[in-house]
Amino acid sequence: MAIIQSPYCSSQKDTLAFKNKNGHASQGSVMFAHTKCSTSNIATNAAPTERRKTHLVVHKERREGGYFATTPDFVERAERAGRLAMHIAPEQLRTKSVSEALKTWWEHVKEPTIRKPRTKEAYTLYMKHVIGKLGSIMLAQLNVGHLLEYQRERHRVENASTWLVNHETNVISQVMRYADLWDRIEKYFKQLPPPDWTPPKVLTVDEEEFFFKVVEAHPEWELAYWACSVTNNTSAYGCELTSLQKKHIILDQKPPVMHVPDGKVKNEFRARVIPLNRVAIKHIGRILERAEKLAKKQGFTQLYEDHFIFPYGVARNVFDVTRPASRFFMYNHFSKMRKLTGFTWLCPRNFRNQIITKLFERGTPDETITSIAGHSSIKMSRYYSRIRVSAKFEALSDLSPVKKGVQNAG
Repeated sequence: MAIIQSPYCSSQKDTLAFKNKNGHASQGSVMFAHTKCSTSNIATNAAPTERRKTHLVVHKERREGGYFATTPDFVERAERAGRLAMHIAPEQLRTKSVSEALKTWWEHVKEPTIRKPRTKEAYTLYMKHVIGKLGSIMLAQLNVGHLLEYQRERHRVENASTWLVNHETNVISQVMRYADLWDRIEKYFKQLPPPDWTPPKVLTVDEEEFFFKVVEAHPEWELAYWACSVTNNTSAYGCELTSLQKKHIILDQKPPVMHVPDGKVKNEFRARVIPLNRVAIKHIGRILERAEKLAKKQGFTQLYEDHFIFPYGVARNVFDVTRPASRFFMYNHFSKMRKLTGFTWLCPRNFRNQIITKLFERGTPDETITSIAGHSSIKMSRYYSRIRVSAKFEALSDLSPVKKGVQNAG
């Protein structure tokens, strides 16, 4: 356990320790001693092995965007979470209704530890559904029958997806664990089994060529077309694109590269550097030209390094380059593209699966694929790929004899 004496606190208070789910301090855990001092005094008299562990922890904390970053903002939130959590004893939640218990747990325990807005939005949605069904029941009276009936009604009657129902029941389990009530339910309760896995759909070679040829002929869809093409050639999509600023695009080196920033990505592996091929360079260049025009229209002399290349749409034909586009920035145009081409199942994400599939078909090394896609393992990359029939046919055709008179055995 690394002890960090926070320079942001002025009074002696109880120390705050972050522990894992087993109650043991993990290697990334930090304990803040609330005294006026410098972080340079950390474990100076510790043994060499302990100093090494402390060094690794502090190094992890200082990584930009890391969860345990020793920034004033994190320290302030951590101390507030600790003080609030200490005032919410488990027995206090037991006598509250599920609605009140959820709100209290969220405000004082869970919410202060979450840093990503998307995660907060998801938890808010889960709690809304749980409160709508179980909100009036006292938390201590909640039993396995309530959860099983909740699963049945949400999944079978309301047609909620398996993953959504499982996330909602997981929120219930987190609250009950905090209130020391989950042990009597855990051995009887099972989450819904995931549906049978099916490989993600991808376009054939001819379908891919047809799609881009059709949408290229419609100038009003140009931004959505460029974004899909960039995804199809880099694997970056969604928030990875909207969070791009001019400083993340480096075209004056060989090869040109795009830095996917780590501020908005799903996990630490998705922050990556992707070399740009010829098609990606062409469309990234067009996106930069558009952003440059919008920046000048907004009153700037040029597109500055911290400006977003996918600006936020304030109103029709009005954009703000200092803010990133919303995640729905090309929803309407892509819906029209999909309808015109007849690929009703197609989503922007499928172009990410498309490039991963093509990399596998070309025999690209596993390490290269995971690095380009931002996956933690090659198993995950294979999960999101689907080798096309044409590629399988070509591979089997290579086994056919070329010389006359030669026949396959059997």
